[in-house]
Amino acid sequence: RRAGALETLSRVTDLVFDKTGTLTEHSAGIQHIETFAGHDRERMLELAALLESRSEHPLARAFPPPRTALPVTDVVAVAGQGLEACVSGERLRIGTRAFVLGLVDINASDDSPDSTAQSVYLGSGSQLMARFEITERVRAEAPAALAALGAAGIALAIASGDQPGPVRAAAQRLGVDAWHARLAPAGKLEFVRRMQQDGHIVGMVGDGINDSPVLAGADVSVAVGTGTSLAQHAADCILMGPGLGALPTAVAHARRTMHIVRQNLWWAVAYNVVAVPLAISGLLAPWLAALGMSASSLLVTFNALRLGRTLQPVPATAPDQALSEARL
Repeated sequence: RRAGALETLSRVTDLVFDKTGTLTEHSAGIQHIETFAGHDRERMLELAALLESRSEHPLARAFPPPRTALPVTDVVAVAGQGLEACVSGERLRIGTRAFVLGLVDINASDDSPDSTAQSVYLGSGSQLMARFEITERVRAEAPAALAALGAAGIALAIASGDQPGPVRAAAQRLGVDAWHARLAPAGKLEFVRRMQQDGHIVGMVGDGINDSPVLAGADVSVAVGTGTSLAQHAADCILMGPGLGALPTAVAHARRTMHIVRQNLWWAVAYNVVAVPLAISGLLAPWLAALGMSASSLLVTFNALRLGRTLQPVPATAPDQALSEARL
C-alpha cells in the first residue's frame, strides 16, 4: 500500500504478532457459559450476541447471530477493552473483566492464570451477569509460516491484550519464546518503540481496531486480509487471504527484489566507470558505446525479470517447503 514497504520488509529484524484473529481463530465457538445472580443462560447469550453483532473484534465471531431484533443504541467501542451499548433501554457492557467491572463496581475473582480459554464478561449497571468461555485454536498455516520466518533469521514475538493463559498457550504451540499479555493499544506501541530504540527494524502483524496505533508506529506493518478496515488502512501491506501463509513468501520476495536491485545498481556503476572514460578518451567508438549501453540495459531488464518466478504461499502441512522458500 505504501512506497518503501517492500524495501523495509526486506530489512526487518523482528516481527511482532497480535494473537486474537491474527494467529488464532474461534471457529469452535463458546465452550462454557457461567451466569450470575440467577440470570437465564439463554437470555444472557442472546444479549451478548446482540452486543457482539455490533463489534468488529475477532472474538465476536464466536457468538451466534442474534435471534431477536431488539434495539441496540448508543454503541461505544473501547479499543482493547470491549463494547458498551443500550439494549432496549438497558445499558450493558461486554468485554474484559476489568472493563465490565468499571461499570458494575463489584468484586469478582480473576480468571485462572493457567486457563487456556478466553473469557468474555457481560454486565449491566447493577450487576455482573455472565461469563462466556471461548476456546481458541491456532490457525492451521501459522506454525509453518512462523517456522519459515524464524528460519529466515527473523526474531518473533507476540504482543496481545488478552489474558496470560491463552497467550502462553498460543506461544508454546507456535514455538515463540517472547510473548506479552494484557497489553493495551498504547502498551503494544510502547513495546515496539522500545525495540526500535534498541536498533531493531520492527514489523507488526495485526488485524483489529486496537492494533491500528502499533501498525502505524512500526517500521513496516502487515494487516491480515480478514482484519478490520481500520487496521488495513493503518498498515503498509495487506495479506489478501485470511491466513499467514503468504507472509514468508512476501519477505522472501522483498529480499530477492532488493538483492537484484543492488546487483543492477552495481552493474550500472561498474559499466559506466569503465565505459565513460574510454568513450571520452576516444578509445571507444560511438557506435560501440551505444551498443554497449543497449546491452547493459537489456542485461538489467533480464536480471529483473527473474523476480517473475512465483514463490508459492506456505501451505499448512509443508514446513519443509516453508523453510526452503524463506532461504531463497
